[in-house]
Amino acid sequence: MNSRVLNILYGVVFLGSSIYLYWVSVETGVDARRVSSDPMWYPQLLLILLGLCAGYLVLRSVLTREASPVQSVVWKPLAATLAAAGTYLAVFEKLGFVPSTVVLIPLLSWLLGFRRVAVLVVLTVSFTAAVWYGFHLLLNETPPGIGLPTFTG
Repeated sequence: MNSRVLNILYGVVFLGSSIYLYWVSVETGVDARRVSSDPMWYPQLLLILLGLCAGYLVLRSVLTREASPVQSVVWKPLAATLAAAGTYLAVFEKLGFVPSTVVLIPLLSWLLGFRRVAVLVVLTVSFTAAVWYGFHLLLNETPPGIGLPTFTG
């Protein structure tokens, strides 16, 4: 099987899963003012984004003529990434969002091959702040642990 066929297959599976999960979780007749207070709003938004990415993957794979052979899995970085993600999940509640994420993002970036320190710092700070403020402002929830207002005054 080549990469083009696999991309189409994965895209169709994720697109179908996104559509199905969105369909079974959507509530009709919801007042627009209540949307941000609905606990299903954020997961549904993620399902929409996953569906759009899956649709793009299928469309790009269908329109592409070339197909490359499937490369084998490089197990060491995969195992290290899974170990880092598992450790993050294990310490998330105890340490909190900000310290856990500030350690995880540079570690995962380094495992994926990004070595520029300035880029890692900007990515870590901007991602952590965007996710924290997204939860705080859009979902009216603060992630566990110390918050960003603690650092900003």
